[in-house]
Order: sequence, then C-alpha cells, then structure tokens
Amino acid sequence: MKKRDVLMNELIASIEKSLLPSGCHFSEEQQSVIYENNDMDVVAGPGTGKTTVLTARIKILLEQLKGSGQGICVLTHTNVAVDEIKSSLKKLGVEEIKNPHFIGTIQDFFNTFFAKKAFHLILGDKQMRVLDDEIFREKFDKQFVRYYQTLIEKGSVKSVPEKLPNPAGKIDKWNFLHEGNPVRVESKVGGKNKQYNNAFNTSINRLFKLGIITNHCCLELSNWYIEQYNKIFKAIISKRFAYLLLDEAQDTSKFQFELLQSLFDNTSVIVQKFGDPYQAIYNIWGGDTELAWEVDDSREKRISKTSRFSETIVDVVKNVCIVKYDDFKSTTNHTSFSPYFIIYEDGDDLIKKYRLLIDELEDKNETFKKSRKPKVIVSALHRDLENTFGERYNRAVTKNTNYKSDFELFSSILLKSLSKYFDNDFEDSLNKDEFRIKAFKIIKELRNDNDEKIIDELSELLDGLVIDKELLQNNYGLCIEIKELLKSNFSNGSQTISDQSVYNDGEDISLATIHSVKGETHKATLLMLDSEFSTGYGDSSTSYSMLQLLEKYLTKNYVELPQDKSDMEKETEKALKLAYVALSRPTHLICIGIPEYKVTENENLLNVFKSAGWMESS
Repeated sequence: MKKRDVLMNELIASIEKSLLPSGCHFSEEQQSVIYENNDMDVVAGPGTGKTTVLTARIKILLEQLKGSGQGICVLTHTNVAVDEIKSSLKKLGVEEIKNPHFIGTIQDFFNTFFAKKAFHLILGDKQMRVLDDEIFREKFDKQFVRYYQTLIEKGSVKSVPEKLPNPAGKIDKWNFLHEGNPVRVESKVGGKNKQYNNAFNTSINRLFKLGIITNHCCLELSNWYIEQYNKIFKAIISKRFAYLLLDEAQDTSKFQFELLQSLFDNTSVIVQKFGDPYQAIYNIWGGDTELAWEVDDSREKRISKTSRFSETIVDVVKNVCIVKYDDFKSTTNHTSFSPYFIIYEDGDDLIKKYRLLIDELEDKNETFKKSRKPKVIVSALHRDLENTFGERYNRAVTKNTNYKSDFELFSSILLKSLSKYFDNDFEDSLNKDEFRIKAFKIIKELRNDNDEKIIDELSELLDGLVIDKELLQNNYGLCIEIKELLKSNFSNGSQTISDQSVYNDGEDISLATIHSVKGETHKATLLMLDSEFSTGYGDSSTSYSMLQLLEKYLTKNYVELPQDKSDMEKETEKALKLAYVALSRPTHLICIGIPEYKVTENENLLNVFKSAGWMESS
C-alpha cells in the first residue's frame, strides 16, 4: 500500500473515531462521497449523516491543501448550520478557519466580499444596516405613508391606500448610480397607478440613502458589483479557492446560483453540492415550487441509508416524498414506534393527549424514555399555531441567530426593538464599556424578575444612546415593550434562539413551524393537519386542507404528480414537501393531529388511517 493511501486510511480512522459512535464506520455510500475529488451533487436523505460526511470532506481537503496557498469555500444557509460544521471540525482538531479558507452562510459570503464594498462605493462611508424583511417592511410602510401624506396635502389624492405594497420580491430591476442618484428601482406594483408606483420607488430610494436595506438588496448590490469587475473577481476567486462546497443546496435560490456560477470558474474550481432536493421548502410560499438546484445525473451520488429512525418511520416518510423514494432505508438498531394519529378538540386537548401518549410509550421503551431530544408539535403556518394555542405560542424575537451569551441576546433584542422606531446606528454605543455595564445590570434584574427596576435601568440606558429625543416621545412605553420581550426570552435562564417560533410548556413540549425545525432531530414530532392551502384571490380563491392534500400519501396510496400540475396538485406538492421535512425529524415517534371536526365531516377517515397502519391515541 502506498504511503499516501496509508496516511489517508489513518486520517479516515481518526475522523471516524472523533465523529461516529464507538465502533462505527462510514458506509460505502458515505465513503464514496468523502473520497470524491471531482464535481458532484450529493443527494442525502434525512438522518443519513450529511453534515458528518461534509465535515469529514472538509477535514480531508484542509489536509490536502496545506502549503498550496489555495483554500476551500464552504457555504450554507444558516448560522446554526455554520456553527454545527465548525463544532464538528473542532472535534477533529480544527480550532480556527483562516484565510485562504472561508466557512459561512451564503449571505455572509456575498455581504462580506461584494455587497459592503458596493454599498460604500455608492454611498461613501455611510453605515450599512441590513434588516430582516419584517422590520424593513415596517420602515418601508412609514416612508410609503409619508409620501402619500404629501400628496394629500397637495390635493392630488384623498387618502392613503388601504393596502400597502410588500417590498419583498416586488422590484423588477435595481439600478445603482443611475443618472446621478444613488439608487433607482424599477417596479410596477400598482399596475398603471403612477402615484402608487412612485410612492413605492421613492420609499425604497429613501431607505437606501439612509443605509437601510434587506438581504435581497445585498444580493442585488453584489450582482451589480460583480458585473462591473466580473473577469477580475473570477480570476481572484479561482486563484484563492480550489473547492466550493455548497451545503443545503436545495435552499439556494436561482439568483444565488447564478451569482455563484459567475464567480466560480468550473474549469478551475471543483464544485460539490450537498443537500436533499425533497426538503426544498423555503421558496414554496412565493409561488415558485421549482427547484433551483437541478441535480446532474452524471455526477449524482446518493446517501440513502438513515440512522435516525427505523423502517416504521421510513415507510411514512418515503410516502410523503415528492418523488418515489424507494431506496430510502434504515440502518438503525433501535426500534421506532408505529405512527399514531390524535383526534383533538383544541390546543389544550392536543397537548394533553400528546403528553399522555408519550408517557405511555416511555413506560414501554427505555431508550425512548432516556432520550433528551425535544418533543415538538409542528404546523405549516404561524397563524394556525396562534389560532390553536393562543398565548401559549410566542414568536421568537430574532431570526437566523445562534446566541452564545446573555449579552449578545440582550443586545439583539434591544437593537431589534429600537430599529422599529429609529434610524440611528447604535452599533458603536453597544460596544462601549458603559453600555455593557448597564446591560448586565438589566440582565441581573431580569433574573430577579424586578419589573420596576428593569424599566428604570432601561430608561437610563435609552437616554444614554444616541436617539433623536424628539422621536422618543414615549420612553416609558418603549421600555415596557422592550422589558416584555426581554422577559419572554430570559424567563427560563439563558436560551438559544434559532430561526423559529417556539412555545415550551416546561415539560419540553414545543410548538414550532415546519420551516423552523428543518435540520433538527426530535424524540417525537406531531404534525398538525389543520392548515389551509389557498389558490387564487377573492371570489376565485379555492382552499384545500393539508389533511385533504396528504390523506392518500399518508395512507400509502402514492400518486405521482404530473409535470403539468393543476392548482390542487401544486398545493399537494407544497404539502408533501412540508410533511416530508416534518415527519423526518423524530428518532422514535411520529404523530399527526387531526381536528375533531374533520372526522365529523368524513366518518370513514379513521378506518382509512387504521388500515394503513396508523394507531389511534386514546
């Protein structure tokens, strides 16, 4: 055996020892991916060890590229995923990723290397503030209304339109440095309504000049900047990176793919994509269900053996896949339970029955009982959780963030609250020792649940920040608002907030959207089937319940969807993608929740599910 092969075998053995359970080894499928040095599209099902394989691949490349001057570019879609990869690499002795390597989110990649530079090229040293769509929408609405108020004063219109446009995805084209203006957008959100269009475009303009933009605008800035210097950037990227590893490729938008293709020369950079195209759910509400990542059959590799759950769950999961997933198999030694359905009247009833079922099964299975993984109830939509559980369900304060300390959590909540009302840049203030001292005082009082002291300290802190005092008309009201947000996130000690909406009842039963739990592993997962999927608008609108769309798939009557889909089939595709993600989370138990009125409407429903192997929870 050659020395190189010996060293590689030793490296693989070391990786297996650090990342895999004792005595376990990478499967043939996994090894095929780990050793591949050419372009490839890796289709990895839920629980198949994709992140572990990706981490092993990164470690091998880091060793192979030592001393070459070239690096690897690893891109994924959430900070949580980035942290997971870095945490796994630490187990392999990789403490820090340095130049020429890059590991981060795809958004961070474009923001860091292109968007920020483009922004400063256009607006000089003005501070760039990237807001999530929700907060940006609030600021946009203020600008839009302000524009119409000037028209009202001039007598051009009588009132502000009842329905304000949503800036997300409504811009046809961005023009930067157009005719001496920093930015111009082209859109026709109001059809032939010139005033409506002008209000939209002017509002976007004003926010941009204030340095207030969205992540999508960052991509547009990156695109504009790359177009100016494409040959130079392509040469720089190709010289720096030997490999591009794209994680969760199914969540990459067409726009992001196009930008990556314009930068990474496929003749000199090896591109390896990892993901599960059947879990592509981030774009489904925008009406675009087509996959941006088209798996190339000539370079496809599959990892289809899951160790997360046994065949009882595999049988359900592969039947809610948008394609026949016959090669999806289980390799685990533990036994998952038969699937259960729960008929419920309301949220209280559902939680009660779900908890009783879990308690009953824990008495029968010691491994299930000892598992510390969460027990979760998921739904397709926020509003369904809100309607069913009311105040029990609270949306998390932040998105796409993995907080490492109380201070970071506190700062984020404060910034998010202030950004709703003020356009100031608070970053410098938050880095000062004086602010940190006050922040820790407030955190201490949060632990002591001293409302009065919290408000006093917050008021003093706000006074010390650079805020337009004329706009701060209700200091006390703002302090109360911030206090409530802080208390909801510090009530049970320091919490890690991810991109999800969660309620935890103290016994580890959480409520969350399907989008928010993507990538998680649960002990037990219950999917609520009360969501309504609608097509069309107004009188022409048609609704389909999630239960209606999924019934035949959940009962093993798989029907392949045609290429040319009807409206109902399009909604079915959405429901299947969501169900596939939701029902592939648990190690032991999957449940579905069926509202009682659905059973009343269809007396034969329960018999259909029982015939397909579903158990009814008492």
